[in-house]
Amino acid sequence: MEPWPLECTVFFSNLSYDTTAGYLRRLFSRVGGVEYVELYESSGGTSIGAGVVTFSTPEAASRAVTELDGTEVDGRPMLVKPNERHSRKGGGKGRPEARIFWDGVPYSTNEGYLRRYFERYGDIVDFDFWRRKDGRSHGMGTCTYNTADEAETAIENLNGFTIDGRVILVRKDTGKKPKQEEEEEGHTQSRGKGKGPADGTRVFWSGVPIGTTEGFLRSQFEKVGTVVDFDFWRKDGTSLGKGTCQFDHYRGAQRALHRLHNFSIDGGVMLLKEDEGGNKGIPKGKSKGKGKSRPQWRKSEE
Repeated sequence: MEPWPLECTVFFSNLSYDTTAGYLRRLFSRVGGVEYVELYESSGGTSIGAGVVTFSTPEAASRAVTELDGTEVDGRPMLVKPNERHSRKGGGKGRPEARIFWDGVPYSTNEGYLRRYFERYGDIVDFDFWRRKDGRSHGMGTCTYNTADEAETAIENLNGFTIDGRVILVRKDTGKKPKQEEEEEGHTQSRGKGKGPADGTRVFWSGVPIGTTEGFLRSQFEKVGTVVDFDFWRKDGTSLGKGTCQFDHYRGAQRALHRLHNFSIDGGVMLLKEDEGGNKGIPKGKSKGKGKSRPQWRKSEE
């Protein structure tokens, strides 16, 4: 059977993931005869709030765009526009060249809110929001558009864009998850609590003026990742201008090294490097903490 003419179809998006195809069929039937409703799904089998409706006539499709665009459905304004491509049934997750990778999104940002930013730059055929086994966000994932041009436009506009107070990274997807992400699928990543290696999640900083406060400095690190431990080294209560910062994920440390090394702060220049976790030069003594000691001073590191 030949596919229905594009003039008989419309594309819809921006719907709640809970909106059903049956409900949409009844809604679109108000403007004409509906042949079928295709509700796009993610790789996990759940709705992505977008799809295509096929009408029996081009006139009905035209009425749907005119009368239903902007209609509130389950608390969200539905977007309806003429469909520019045939149904993607059998098309899988879309073309690799139209897929982009995003990273650095705050863990508190929900999937629907984030997706709306990517929808500004094209028709999304797959949105993969990476999660840990306990359901928490990884702050990264992929987005596949209908065309490579749409993907390029999204990269151009969203790379370096601030969402929920965090600057995100957006680039072409290589088709592979980062090595550590693959390793994490089998276990929970170390948070650096207590003894042991930090698994690349901790950085050492130095060169900070002694007048810089801990709160202000920490806020600079929080702009690039989720901080789980911030060690501000002091001697006799006075800042030594150095310390360590531990992130909950190694990519936070990578962003810190990339963006904060040689960062100008309070008239000084802060230097960063990956922390090796050594405790050389730390005096034993009266440090207090929850399950670990915090260094009060260290010998200068070359």
